[in-house]
Parts: sequence; C-alpha cells; structure tokens
Amino acid sequence: MFAIRSLLTTAVCSVLAIAISAAADGQAVQPSTENAGPQGTGSQQATLPTAQTEAANANVVKAKASLIDAMATMVPGGIQQGSPRETEFLKVLELFRTGKVRESLDELKRMATADTNLPPGELMMAGISFAVGDPKSGTVILEKSALDYPEHPSVFLSFAQLALNEGRVTDAQVQAEKSASLMSGGNFSPDQTKFFQGKYFELMSGVHLRRRQYDAAKATLERLNTINPDSAPYFVANAELLFQSADYDGALDQLTKYAEATKQTKKPVLTLIEWMQRAKKDDLARTWMEKALGMHPADSEIQLTAARFAMAQEDFQAALVAIRNFEKEKGEAFATKDMKGRIAFAKQAYGVAESHFEVLNKNAPKDINYANVYALCLIESNNAEKQQKAKQISQSIARSRPDNSLAMATLGYIHLKLDEVEESKALFSRVKTNSVSPEISYFISHLFYKTGQVEQAEKILTQSTQTKSLFLYRSAAQELLAKIKKGTGGLPAREN
Repeated sequence: MFAIRSLLTTAVCSVLAIAISAAADGQAVQPSTENAGPQGTGSQQATLPTAQTEAANANVVKAKASLIDAMATMVPGGIQQGSPRETEFLKVLELFRTGKVRESLDELKRMATADTNLPPGELMMAGISFAVGDPKSGTVILEKSALDYPEHPSVFLSFAQLALNEGRVTDAQVQAEKSASLMSGGNFSPDQTKFFQGKYFELMSGVHLRRRQYDAAKATLERLNTINPDSAPYFVANAELLFQSADYDGALDQLTKYAEATKQTKKPVLTLIEWMQRAKKDDLARTWMEKALGMHPADSEIQLTAARFAMAQEDFQAALVAIRNFEKEKGEAFATKDMKGRIAFAKQAYGVAESHFEVLNKNAPKDINYANVYALCLIESNNAEKQQKAKQISQSIARSRPDNSLAMATLGYIHLKLDEVEESKALFSRVKTNSVSPEISYFISHLFYKTGQVEQAEKILTQSTQTKSLFLYRSAAQELLAKIKKGTGGLPAREN
C-alpha cells in the first residue's frame, strides 16, 4: 500500500522534533545522514549560502503546525486553528520539546479528564512519541495503555495502525476487529463512536488494499465515505484503489482532492509518479513526469523532482536541463549542486566533481553523503596530498558510522588506492553482505583485481554494470571490465 494514513502520526518524521529543538537554539538544522549512500541526491533545497537563523525560525513554526495537524488525526472533532484545544496542545508540545515529558503527560491527562471526547492522555502521548520519531517509546506507552484502558477502542485502533504501517496485515485486522467489538460498549459520545467507526473503516480499507482485495476495499471505502463524507483518508485510499485498477487520471483527481483537504503543498502528480516508481512502472512514470512538466512548466518542485528522476535513470542530459530550469527560479541549491557534482563524477570528471562537493562539505560538514563523495573525488585525483585528505575524511566517517557498510567499503577502497592492501582487507571484511550497493561491489572488485583474483573481479564488475539504479562508477567499471576481458588489466583513466 503506497498511501500512508496515520492514526499514530507516523506521517510526521523525526526531523520535525529536531527542527523545533534546533530552531529554539538559533542553529541550522543539519541534514539527515542515517541512510547515507553515494547514489543519493540529497534532500536539501536551501539556496547557497543559507539564511540559517531565519530558516530555523521558520522550521519551528512549521514543525509545530505539522505536529498539531498530526495530533488532530487522533482527536474526534480535530484541532481547529486558534481554538482553546489548539492552545492546550501547543502547551503540551512545548513541554515535550523542553524535556518535561512527565509534565506534558500530566497535561494530556488533565485535558482528557476535562474533555471526554479526547482519547486517554497516555494514548495521545504515544502519538507524540511516534510523531517525533521515537517508535520505541510510543510502543511502550501503547502497551501500558492496553493494560490501563482495555475497553477503549482507540487503544486497539492504534495497535492496528502500527501493525499496518509495519506490514503486519493480519495483526492489523485482528486489532481493528477488537476495536470494533468495543465500540458499542462503554459510555462513548456519538462523536466518539463516529470517530472510531471512521478509523475502523479507514484501517480495514488499508488491510484490503494490502491484500489486493480490491472489491472489499471498494465496499469498505463506501462505508467510510458514508460516515465521513469526502474526508482526506477516503480520498487517498480511493486514489490508491484507482491506481491499482490503472485509472491514473482518476487517481490523480482523488490525490488532488486529498491535497486540498490536507492543505498539502506538494503537487499531487508527484505523488502519483512516486507510486509508479515504487510499483516499478518506470516507463509510465517517465510519461507522467513529462506530463507534469507540461502541466507545471514553471514549478521549481516539479523541475527538481524531474532532475532527480532523470538522475535515477542516468539520463544526465535531462537532469541538467531540469537543474538549469530550477536554478533559474531558485538559484543554486544544495540538491542541484549535489546532482551536478554526481554527474561530473559519473563522467569521471573528478576534479569538477571535487569542486562541487568541497563546497557542499564545507556548508554541511555533518552530512556524510557529501563527505563520502568528496573523499572519493580526492582519492581519484593524482595529488598525494589530496589522497591523504581523502583517507582522513573517510576515517572520520567510518569512526562515526562503524556499522555503515558503505563507510567501511569506501575507506577500504581508499586504502587500496594507496597500496595499503592489508588495511583494505580488514575493512572489507566488515562489510555486510546484505547491503552491497553497486559502488561497494566496484570497490570489492578492485580488491580482487589487486590481489590477482581477476576472474572474481570480472564477475563482480559484470554484475554491478548491469544494475539499473544510479551507479556513479558505471563508466569506470565498464572501462576496467573491458580491459580485463582484453587482458590488458589497466585501471580506468582519470579526468581532472
């Protein structure tokens, strides 16, 4: 199921909480580096140089608003802007942000006592925990809520949503059915009962969609629309149902209505294209990307997405066109500079790539995506001083990410380029075999080649060059593979 519908506010990522904390201190929010890799194109759209304090202040406002919107999905009647309920929730979020977790929970309990339409305070605290990217705490609180409120439907609806988000479809159905059995009992108001029923049908539509039971999903969505006419969950689930039946225009219409209902600024056509990509309908996604450019020729978000799409296809010429169009409107950004650097790298113009990633690394020194590619640019140079700097940078990354296979493999490759074979072998032994990217495969092929295992190197290079994902070393790998097959065995030429 491509759509993400979240009772427990999992649609809000941990960056929101980080943004609140960082903005309060007047600091720039650093880009996430948890899943760093050379094939990434970065998520930053800030223009270089960034207005850090101003951006941070904007982030705190946006973050709190997003958290309030997310919390509203748990509350019958929602949270209206400017209402006393919103004021109370903002107070809770501020307590939570400043580390006063007990006080924030006490406030939520007080609110739940005063307004019986609200779910239990512990359940709302679980929602906040999930919203700020702390699923461990959120799950612990949910478990306790099940003990304290065994007859409350919201507890089991929450467990159902959590299970569905984690792909445990049967568990989701069991928990949803448990909540349904509790709805008729208890002293629940009509608003609460309607809320429970809406969430139940929302969840069950997700269960049916995951199981590809499209007729059942359609019937469930009709029930949902009866209870909550023209609601955001209905629009997005119905969009997915239409998408699965190949009615892409209909899916786009529903996504447009969803965007209007949720005040989403992201263009609905981009969501549709993402679904196509996840379904591995690449040709269809390409067609719709062209439609998107035609529909919104001056939209910078469309241009940036088109550039990233072209990068993933290694259509570097199309990527450069989209990058230029974006920069006409927004100027050079982290994301576009990153892509230009990767294009140069893929073309083995390592000196040009270095000039891009040197700036990126300087502006975002904690981003190991940038640092990693910068180190690779330096090691591919013929300059001994730069090569030693590459080793230093890569060693720093490896120390900070000891379990990151790419970090280990990159440092291993750098040692290999410096003829430090034993150090290289030790590092490659730490690479997890279940997380080998084309770049890592390329690095390993060099180890085999360097140690005389040419046939193994050829096998790995053959496999890595056949990958369909973005592979920065593709040209270099193809050159080395060709030379091995010819028996010349030389390393690929470098352009600086």
